[in-house]
Amino acid sequence: MKRQSGRISVWTTVAVGALMLSGCAASKPNAIALTNEGITLQQKGDLDGAIAKYRQALVVDPNDAQAHYALGSALQKKKDTDGAITEYRTALSKDPNLVGAHMGLGYCLYAKGDIPGAIRELKAYLQNPPADEPEMKAKVEQDLQKLEAAR
Repeated sequence: MKRQSGRISVWTTVAVGALMLSGCAASKPNAIALTNEGITLQQKGDLDGAIAKYRQALVVDPNDAQAHYALGSALQKKKDTDGAITEYRTALSKDPNLVGAHMGLGYCLYAKGDIPGAIRELKAYLQNPPADEPEMKAKVEQDLQKLEAAR
């Protein structure tokens, strides 16, 4: 019996330690959670709050492609085209398959007058557009046709 109670205390200690560690991990900022908070703020129209959250996420994980992409999107909406281009390019350097970043970068390059760059990025988007966004795909196809005709 004493041996069993010894085991219980060991297992209790292990369980309590695991709970403490998981509690510590939960209190540390998480890049994904911060990015998700930023997305929520951006959807509510709070671009400054969203940008702050994305930047916090990038402090936690500078290699988070999604956070760079989200920051680029918010900066583009604030008309900071140069900042958006930087973030989209960084996102794509981390994850070249991030099609939304190709689209955002394409439109930013168009705004800066870089038509060949815009065409290249919009074509990259169209190579693998999200299946659940047929209207966006159609818009990008139309815009691409106009850009190619204007070249």
